Amino acid sequence: EIVDAYTRVFQMAGLSLQFLDVDVFGITNLIEQIYNPRDISVVAVDIGAFITNIAIMKDDTLEFTREVLVGGSQLTHQIMKLTGCSHREAEEAKKTGSEDIGALCDTFVSNISAEINKTVNFYASTRPMERIGKIFLTGGSSRIKGLSDSVEANTGIEVEFLNPFLFLNDSPDGGMEKRDLEEVIAVALYLSSRIVDMSL
Repeated sequence: EIVDAYTRVFQMAGLSLQFLDVDVFGITNLIEQIYNPRDISVVAVDIGAFITNIAIMKDDTLEFTREVLVGGSQLTHQIMKLTGCSHREAEEAKKTGSEDIGALCDTFVSNISAEINKTVNFYASTRPMERIGKIFLTGGSSRIKGLSDSVEANTGIEVEFLNPFLFLNDSPDGGMEKRDLEEVIAVALYLSSRIVDMSL
């Protein structure tokens, strides 16, 4: 039903839909192609506007996925309600982590960190012989102040921000324009690399 709904939208727009994919699959495929983790499990965490996707992969196998109904949009609206600012101003405040919204940001960080830790512990309990070697963070709210440190402290696992631009054959830092997009472009960048046979 979900696929049919997406397909109908493209048909109504007169566009030819070549393929559909799932966000978290795109992110784990990107991690596999960029970092090529071997002999360890890694966790991918995509903190979106409304949902946080958590996936655990080993080599080229996706072993576990989980959706958490917590995202950056909730924090943005809480900031707007507390301060009376606009949506744009709330988004900027969320990035800088100013003192007047510190408690809200701390609660958000604590909740996300706890959910990641819960997922890691569940995976470890079901696969005691596996070792999680790294957690990759991405998504629009992944850079909230203190989040990566909190996740690393709670899980005891090294945390790294996914740099999707390493997928390209150019400079990994890519300039300020790319760094501004780093957290939000991973899925789109991966999908743009998919080869489509236009003769079909």
